[in-house]
Amino acid sequence: MEHSIQRDDSDTAPRSQEDDDGCENPDSTDGIEEEDGEAGRHSISDVSYEEEELRNDVGLVAVEPLQVWHSSWESWQAYFALYCQRTMQVLPVKESMSRTERNKRLKRTKKGEDDSQMVPVSMDPYQRTYTCTHGWKKRKSRSEGSRPRQHIRLTNCPFRFIVQWNLARGELQVKNGTYSHNHRVSASAYATYPTSRGIADPLVGAHVEGMLAVGAKRSRIYDYLLDHDENVIQSDVDNLVRSHSSSVSTVDDNDATAREIALFAAADPENVSSVAETDAGESGVISLATAHMRRVFGRFSELLLVDCSHKTNRYNYQLLTFMAMNEFGEGAVVQQSLIESNGDWHMERAIAHFKRSHPTRIQSLRVIVVDKDLNEIRVLEANFPDARILICHFHVIKYLKEMRAKPEFGKLSAEDASQIDGAVHKMVYALSEDNYNEAHDSLKGICERCGMDTFFAYFEKNWDASRDRWVLYLRATLPHFKNHTNNRLESFFGKLKESVDGSMSMATCIKSLVAYDRRKENEYKYRVSRIGQFVNCNYDEEMRNVLRFTTHYVAGQIEHQMLLDACTKLLPVGNTAHAAISIDDSQTNENQGGVGTTGQGTVETLIIKDVGNFSRKQIETFKRVQNLKAQVHLGLNMHKWLVQDALPTLPAEYHDFASKVATDVLAAYPYKCIDTLPNYPGFHYAMLYRATPPVWLNDATIRALCLRLCGEYPTCRFTGFQPATTRSKRTRNADEVVVDAAIRDLVIQQANEEGVETVMLPLNFMNYHWCCVTVMVIQKRIFYYDPLNQGPYMNAAKAVATHLKLAGLQGYDVIPQNNPLQFDLFSCGVYVCWMFIRQVCQGAHPDMSKTSLTRRRFELFYYLLTGRLLTVEASKATPTATDDGTEEKLPPSRTDDEAGGDEELPPTQVAQ
Repeated sequence: MEHSIQRDDSDTAPRSQEDDDGCENPDSTDGIEEEDGEAGRHSISDVSYEEEELRNDVGLVAVEPLQVWHSSWESWQAYFALYCQRTMQVLPVKESMSRTERNKRLKRTKKGEDDSQMVPVSMDPYQRTYTCTHGWKKRKSRSEGSRPRQHIRLTNCPFRFIVQWNLARGELQVKNGTYSHNHRVSASAYATYPTSRGIADPLVGAHVEGMLAVGAKRSRIYDYLLDHDENVIQSDVDNLVRSHSSSVSTVDDNDATAREIALFAAADPENVSSVAETDAGESGVISLATAHMRRVFGRFSELLLVDCSHKTNRYNYQLLTFMAMNEFGEGAVVQQSLIESNGDWHMERAIAHFKRSHPTRIQSLRVIVVDKDLNEIRVLEANFPDARILICHFHVIKYLKEMRAKPEFGKLSAEDASQIDGAVHKMVYALSEDNYNEAHDSLKGICERCGMDTFFAYFEKNWDASRDRWVLYLRATLPHFKNHTNNRLESFFGKLKESVDGSMSMATCIKSLVAYDRRKENEYKYRVSRIGQFVNCNYDEEMRNVLRFTTHYVAGQIEHQMLLDACTKLLPVGNTAHAAISIDDSQTNENQGGVGTTGQGTVETLIIKDVGNFSRKQIETFKRVQNLKAQVHLGLNMHKWLVQDALPTLPAEYHDFASKVATDVLAAYPYKCIDTLPNYPGFHYAMLYRATPPVWLNDATIRALCLRLCGEYPTCRFTGFQPATTRSKRTRNADEVVVDAAIRDLVIQQANEEGVETVMLPLNFMNYHWCCVTVMVIQKRIFYYDPLNQGPYMNAAKAVATHLKLAGLQGYDVIPQNNPLQFDLFSCGVYVCWMFIRQVCQGAHPDMSKTSLTRRRFELFYYLLTGRLLTVEASKATPTATDDGTEEKLPPSRTDDEAGGDEELPPTQVAQ
């Protein structure tokens, strides 16, 4: 049935926001127009039934208005239930306002100065707002798109009204009503609502209970209800069956839970369990601590992670878990408690059980990590006064982000919100008080600029005053073992949910928890009891001794300190009493001077997360030691490569050379200078280590080769390095600088010098690839070469060569080279070096295939170290002197006309 009325102008006139909200404006006279009085409101008798069947002009369906005055909430509820049933509407309470909230709002106005205007205790709640069940606002979807087709009942229906106490009359008043729907109001639609469905006849309900008791099929129950004209659908029948099963199993589950707890206690005399009952006689807290849990906490008692998880049983009991950390750096559960709700009483009972389970180790507890729950924090602080309560960093950032987005603090643009979140993040991970104050001032400035003063006041009151719980630098010296979040505990919950879920009975849940702990205990015993020891190939003898009696995790915690101690013994970087650093809370040293000084002074320090406080000089020393360690590692690999890989590829007469230089490399300090090279930064033994595959040649290596060639062959020149970027054929950028002006001018100058035959120009592509350009003066050719022969690199090299031609070498031809080809991803520098050697040295045409590349690497290394190029020496000797069958014979020397060419060069390409 659809009802429609034509309302008068007073009801259809637009209302202000204050009228719609009922009490948003405390200065109004409680939303009542005094001049209208009681006669100004609709009652049931004001509108005829014939008018209700008319549809208004805007397509809305109007319904019967409500009676205006009611004596109490009880009388209103009785009248309202009949009204909804008669008019076939479902009208839930959208929001309500208590008398306390109403009085609080009044006190912020002039009206609050008069105590007679305050709402008395008997008028609580003060107001309720009702809306149509289809009038709720659409919430932000959390869907991931797995079910794109859904049915949404929301229609943005405008129906609403307010029921509010009228202080003058002492009665409830219905006001600000909009009695129109934008959907059908009919018996068929009303029958679809869950509130109108169900079994109305008690005799039919009793018969259905009997059918459920004997296990009748759902289809039989459904048919019976339809035969008796009951308004139900299949889901209602499913709910009946589920409710009956739950009520039957609840009685059985109590006995089964008691049996499981008894079996748990009998399984091991060290197992401890307890059940705390509420005043109503219900099980409020069920706590379990196995013998394995007690032994783990007995050994590792400094740290505790505490958190709750939901959906572990059908009764909505939360799982409160206490977790420690074992010697493997893994989380280990030390107590499980099923609590009815997360209240103070329940937390007290769980903590009491924990103390009874570990009576001698509680004093060793120093750190407890929790989420943002303030109730948990308050209870834990009261029970563990010697422990520091730390808040999970993830929850701090998440909670402050959620608070920042609340409407009561105001709206923000996405950019301003991001700046506030960034300031919060900096405060959380501040490494010093100065860092924190800087981020704090930044947050204050952003809030003042954006009008978020209330949010900053909230932050000052609730978070800044307790910064020791969540700021990084204030917890740096605590034994939290790098646990700044509850990630280990959250990971445990994720794995546990594979064994428990929200449909389990309490007995099954307890059984699953005990079984899970039994599996973890078995894995732990296996790891502890197996014979053998942990090893780490990167550890020295002292650290290997540490691993003989501990684990990788423990050794990793002390590795940094032992490494520093070892370095200070070998290198002149030790801290003496004269250069010692003393740091207090204010990071000042007033008792002794700075490093290398006398008198009073300060030392600037840096706090490294989970490590400690260090001065700038110490940090630089650490970096030097780290670099030295990396170079030593490369040197050892070089020695191994020389002995095992390079030496077998050489002729027999060169084996003594290889053995000698291998011994020299092993004995030399990595930063020892190479005597036969100029005194240039980077020309030391560590540069030679890069000849070992798969290490990439750096610019120092290529510079050293070019300087070697220039010193031995006066007819060649080295111009320096030209940075380059890859480019396609379509790239056209008029502003792009192909060749630096200084490099261009130097190439042209050197090519025009008397007696110069070769000019070498290496090209570096963003420190990940080498190419080259070679100017052959006698042949009037500019060669460009990419070892990979790939288009983007060849195009870039061609652009460099063409630019040189157009800038001053107009008589030269620009020619590509595509031989030899690189077959790996790291030997580009080796191929470029040998291309320069082939262009400069007469008769140097070695094989660059995959089988001969190891020998070419050794010859390049040997040339950089000693200045002797074995390939050239072999070409000058008799052919039998080098013919050992390991590679092809060297071809004869080229004539002057052939000196600048290549045996596989394509036809000359004249630059456009």
